[in-house]
Amino acid sequence: AVNFRRVGGPLFSQLSADWTLYDAHIAHDPARNRYIMVMECAHAPSGLGASVCVSSSPTPTVASSWTTPTVLIRSSGLRSASTAAVLADGQDLYLKWTVVDDGADGTRDE
Repeated sequence: AVNFRRVGGPLFSQLSADWTLYDAHIAHDPARNRYIMVMECAHAPSGLGASVCVSSSPTPTVASSWTTPTVLIRSSGLRSASTAAVLADGQDLYLKWTVVDDGADGTRDE
């Protein structure tokens, strides 16, 4: 069995409990001396399906230093934006994400 121990306060306590945030990826942006976190996010009450959100922090080990996540890539119907990753090369930021089509509408992407 694997056991985990919480080492700090919750991230994003300013968000309501009906937000879902998962699959986070963090990169250091040395040009701006900050850390960038991209993650999948969803908010069912507002109709936001699986999308990509972003947050940043100058001190990532301090939970309260992270900005409130904001939607960066919004899902589109049955196509969700997911599994994001960010890369900082000291000058530019690069973002990648996957589009997942669940096919529930009977159409196919060719």
